[in-house]
Amino acid sequence: MLAVASCGGEHSSSTAASDAAAVVKETLAAARPKQRVRIRVRLDRSELPTAPDLQLRNTLEEQLDAQRLGAIVNRGEGVGWFDVELDVDSSADAVPRVRAILQSMQLLEKSSVEIRQAD
Repeated sequence: MLAVASCGGEHSSSTAASDAAAVVKETLAAARPKQRVRIRVRLDRSELPTAPDLQLRNTLEEQLDAQRLGAIVNRGEGVGWFDVELDVDSSADAVPRVRAILQSMQLLEKSSVEIRQAD
């Protein structure tokens, strides 16, 4: 149960209601299960990623952080690819923004975006 008390007129009650609404929204968001978005970028060759490839992944991570899309929870690499995984509140909101970042970095054509339930 959430109780909000206010004294001091109309302005105070609207501020308290606004604060209460923000608390409820935060609480619901925290309780809702997160979705995981995996972004995999394919390399042009069948080799492990080089230092410039990994720097490109770092730049991608910086762009994801700057857009506040979610928490980066994993990163990986293998022969011919590297990836980044992040937990998001809404994949419906996050995926178009991820695709826009990939497009701006000229990575969209060689990337895949996968959605799954976070652990």
